[in-house]
Amino acid sequence: MNRLIFQSIGSSLLLTLLVAACSCAAHGDQTIEWSDNGRSFKLQLRGDVSYADDDAGIASISPGGYFLLKKNDGVTRRRVLIRPAGSTNLDYSYSFNGRAAPWDESAQSWFAQSLREAVREFALGARQRVRRLRQRSGPEGVLQEISLIKNDGAKRAYFEELFSSGPLDDPSLLKAAARQIAREIRSDGDKSAVLVRIFPEYAENADLQEPYFAAVQTIHSDGDCRRVLESALKHHPRADGTLARVFDALRTVSSDGDKSAVLIAGLRGMPAETESADRAQLKLLESVNTIRSDGDRRRVFSEFLESHELSANVWPRALESIRRISSDGDKSAVLVLAARRLPDDETVQLAYAETASTIHSSGDWERTTLAFLDQHNLAPAVRAKIKTTASHRGSHDRVLMKIADLENQ
Repeated sequence: MNRLIFQSIGSSLLLTLLVAACSCAAHGDQTIEWSDNGRSFKLQLRGDVSYADDDAGIASISPGGYFLLKKNDGVTRRRVLIRPAGSTNLDYSYSFNGRAAPWDESAQSWFAQSLREAVREFALGARQRVRRLRQRSGPEGVLQEISLIKNDGAKRAYFEELFSSGPLDDPSLLKAAARQIAREIRSDGDKSAVLVRIFPEYAENADLQEPYFAAVQTIHSDGDCRRVLESALKHHPRADGTLARVFDALRTVSSDGDKSAVLIAGLRGMPAETESADRAQLKLLESVNTIRSDGDRRRVFSEFLESHELSANVWPRALESIRRISSDGDKSAVLVLAARRLPDDETVQLAYAETASTIHSSGDWERTTLAFLDQHNLAPAVRAKIKTTASHRGSHDRVLMKIADLENQ
């Protein structure tokens, strides 16, 4: 049984509705209720319920099922119970202010208006309704109908049914849908669920990705934003432009943990081609630079350096980013790992020595520098830089002796 209960605060009714269970003809038991300052609404369904094409009536109810609607507008109380009567007919039991009343034109008019509102706002029979709207007015008609819906959960159900009902071949429609999702769905949970569902329609077209990821950036919840971005990386990591768009979208994520998790997921989809890899890696470093936590920054760099080769174009930017790590322990750990990957390029090696010199702890600097010296045949300018740093720091005999041994070889 699906039971959805709503209660408003003050005079403003809050309909934050989870309507996935109501997105098609009702199956099983469902109850939807809300109350608001003396007003109330209850909808209870059992079995398979189908709605008329104009949404103003019930077309059929499966044997043993029923449709119950109770509504109190603060002045009058109405109740209608509809049950199947035979194979094709329906039986209506109606009451007004607690007393049995005839199912006359007034009652039917009230029910038609109430049902149309419920069908729209609770996404009752959404699957069939979206298909009817699309057949009659095209996808544009469905988008227009969604704009009339106030409830985020119902909007979500209609968007999902729209994309399930057939491809949207017109790029302008896909762009319009993404912008409408960004503009009209306020709930981060509903917005993220829709965006996860529809990304395959946008994945292979860089032009379509622009409004899609713009919609992602309107999600306020870091966790929901992370879920959308990780899904895009998991299912379409090498789609044109996806990595760069994902890394750009991380600018709106404030949680270092969520941000680092997405970056690590992105590393697994990075291209191997040098030119494409350079672009993706530079984008990743821009995002890394927005991480405040030294531990999370270290986690990303550890995965980055272990799993990818960096070109001479990327290394200076990577070392500049490592330099921003405040913790001497974390900075040293990353640089020790970097020392094993560093190319035999004098400019890069000088940048490494300069970055290492920003470590304040003598022990961490010495450990980092010895790892550097163990891995590389350093150019004279690089050895001179290390000697200067050692002399400014005081006694670092192990480093100086190591350099002397290398120079005497």
